[in-house]
Amino acid sequence: MEDKLQVKDYNYPIDHLFGIDANDAVAKNRVTNNVYLFSNENLKDYFRCFDFNGATVATVGSSGDQALNAIYYGANDVTLIDGNILSQAFTELKIAAIKNFSFEEFKSFYDNYDFTKYDMYAKISHDLSPDAKMFWDNLFLEAEGGDISELIAPCMFCGKGVASSKQNLNASMFFLSRNPYKHLQERLKDANIKYIYEDINNFSKALDGKKFDFIFLSNIVDYVDRNKFCGIVSQLVDNNLAENGKIQVSYQFCKDDNAADVLKKRLMEEKSLKDMEFNKYGVESLFRSDGSKVSQSLFLE
Repeated sequence: MEDKLQVKDYNYPIDHLFGIDANDAVAKNRVTNNVYLFSNENLKDYFRCFDFNGATVATVGSSGDQALNAIYYGANDVTLIDGNILSQAFTELKIAAIKNFSFEEFKSFYDNYDFTKYDMYAKISHDLSPDAKMFWDNLFLEAEGGDISELIAPCMFCGKGVASSKQNLNASMFFLSRNPYKHLQERLKDANIKYIYEDINNFSKALDGKKFDFIFLSNIVDYVDRNKFCGIVSQLVDNNLAENGKIQVSYQFCKDDNAADVLKKRLMEEKSLKDMEFNKYGVESLFRSDGSKVSQSLFLE
């Protein structure tokens, strides 16, 4: 090929994946067109603080790891909502790999970048939705059945190294050892997973009045206007948070209590939020080995 194609140039798989025009997808996704293969939040450190048994969960799509952790810890009904057009395709591929591969095979699938090779993809593609399968099939067709790593490289953060990053794999219990991985495989058999493609400004409307016990927003607050974000949180609490529910309002990779208090003060100015508790959950950094709680996840409860 004369020029390396960008993923946004693939009108045909994007059209099939979400049934919308590719140009609209690029315009809507104002935060980023890139995806993480694995979360860089230490999810296991704060997800285990909550009781997810039978819970309904809405979460940003991102790498899919927030949804997988919710399922691992007991949730059966999980909705992924994201303004990134590629999130569903990559998340579905990961879930299909977990369902079909042993722990060792899964590690190889990502550590060795085997997910870019058609022979490995063909072993799990039957577990993709028709739209996600169309997305990946068309990429492999473009590569004439060869390796698609050059085609998808522009849409991934950190390039090839992110797949085998020890820190990123440490984010979730089920990526660390065989038994937790098997537990997740069992949990996925009965999990109801729904995907919604929507801009953060329309999250509440897109959730269509459904109530959730947990809503996870990761660190979206770092990418949008603070006042607008607080209004979005207020809408989600009013329209979509169940009684006694919890909503994550930020994830701080570097613990900053002053910034947390500023966010708390602004959130409490919203009428529907002023009576909620603002709680901080200390989290060990994935990028330090001394066990110190230098990150934190912030919730309204």
